[in-house]
Amino acid sequence: MAFCLTLNDNFFILSGVAIEWESENMSGNPITVPDELYQCGCVKNIDEGLTAAKEIGFPVMIKASEGGGGKGIRKACNSEEFPNLFRQVYSMRFISGDTFIILKISDLV
Repeated sequence: MAFCLTLNDNFFILSGVAIEWESENMSGNPITVPDELYQCGCVKNIDEGLTAAKEIGFPVMIKASEGGGGKGIRKACNSEEFPNLFRQVYSMRFISGDTFIILKISDLV
């Protein structure tokens, strides 16, 4: 599965799991995602990542799940370039974590 937060009316969609929220509570407040749900959104290898990217749709961002401060994030526009970009992110992670997040890039950007 991929970690994909998409605003859709009063829901965030996280890898196909809808999380309901009330809009009046959103202003300036972060959303807390339970760790077990967060872990369901992580991938561990190229095959899992590519499956997730195809599921949520390209383009996607590939990033290490922890550390790095935003360094090493790569944008994949299609399945052909995904494996090489995933390897780049893997080699640039700053801590020894072995999980990665695939984020859908909004069509509104």
